Amino acid sequence: MKLGRNHEALNAFREALRINTKLKDTSMLLALHLDLGEVYEALGNLEEAESVLRKGLTLAERLGSEEMACNMKMVLGGVLLGRASYREAREAFDRAVATVEEEEGQAERVALCRLGAGVAALLEGEADAAAGHFSEALRVATDGNLVRMQLAALFNICVCSRRRHSYEDVVYYALAARGFADRLDRNDVVLHIDGLLEEVRVKVGNDLYDVYLSSAREKLEGE
Repeated sequence: MKLGRNHEALNAFREALRINTKLKDTSMLLALHLDLGEVYEALGNLEEAESVLRKGLTLAERLGSEEMACNMKMVLGGVLLGRASYREAREAFDRAVATVEEEEGQAERVALCRLGAGVAALLEGEADAAAGHFSEALRVATDGNLVRMQLAALFNICVCSRRRHSYEDVVYYALAARGFADRLDRNDVVLHIDGLLEEVRVKVGNDLYDVYLSSAREKLEGE
């Protein structure tokens, strides 16, 4: 939504929340808290977004609405990432995934939560923990044939490998990610991947880089 429409939506949701608080329509109250949080996030008012979502989460948990509680946690995790509250963001995504990972038909939400937790861990400087989340996201996304999330997971594993100076892994995951980026016409991601590959080539030298490249291609062709 554009800025003007966001403000219009905000005013409408506030009024609806005021009315429904009096009427005690619990399902509507939950939906309004979630919608308000998303609109505040879109407007860049992350403090208000966090406040509304936390209230909504408390209400959802009190009412025993696992579905809405999970939705609140997922959106809250993104808001907390934006506020650089990485530990809390990670906890929100972890709590959300615990709700849905055993349910059928939830692959996309599970993968998204794993990606969010991985990003939070990476921004905290915990590359190993981040790689674990991204690897799990990749597994779920692959099983569910979620191509965009496979790309996101592979690219982020590549970034983690770079942080850990595991340059052979950087090349392998970069090439794997590039295949998905090409399929999705994500030229912006291709540019980032090519930049990572060039960085590895400069660091390890042409000869070792060619060995890594050959090994990665062989592995990918065998998969």
